[in-house]
Amino acid sequence: MDEELSILETRMAALIDAYQSLRMENRELHTRVAVLQADNERSACKLAEAIARIEDIVARLPEDE
Repeated sequence: MDEELSILETRMAALIDAYQSLRMENRELHTRVAVLQADNERSACKLAEAIARIEDIVARLPEDE
């Protein structure tokens, strides 16, 4: 009986360690996702600005006759 309890205690400790580790990893991943989403948003804005500038330049080009 004592051996079974000891095995159970060891398994529970390992499970708790794994749970805590996964929670920490999950928090880190959420933070990383937020950073990447912000970077993506900035890149999309820069791209939109570049497209607008190019379209403006193309519109000002003289047309061939």
